[in-house]
Amino acid sequence: MRHALEAGGHRAVVIELYAAVTGPSFALPEFIRKCRDGGVNVFLTASAPAAADLSVYDSFVALREAGGRYLPGMIPETAIVKCMWALGQTRDPAAVAAIMSTPVAGELTG
Repeated sequence: MRHALEAGGHRAVVIELYAAVTGPSFALPEFIRKCRDGGVNVFLTASAPAAADLSVYDSFVALREAGGRYLPGMIPETAIVKCMWALGQTRDPAAVAAIMSTPVAGELTG
């Protein structure tokens, strides 16, 4: 992933987290920070329903603090399609993030 980011031209990344909505805390937060610093949105999804209180997971907290945007209830496949649609609407990273965080067809549950 790092090499793809360094090549440039990327505007967003969708990352599928583990079923418990956690992820590797040793390298992923740094990757997310580099994306954020480069104006690349990072959206976090999981294919399973999340626990009620995700703040109990240190790795999830680290990913959020690094700049990852969690999309509650949105499965990875939906996140990828919605992200492509959002990127087709605008080149503004803040506007892409707003589109991704706004329910369109019941794809967000949180």
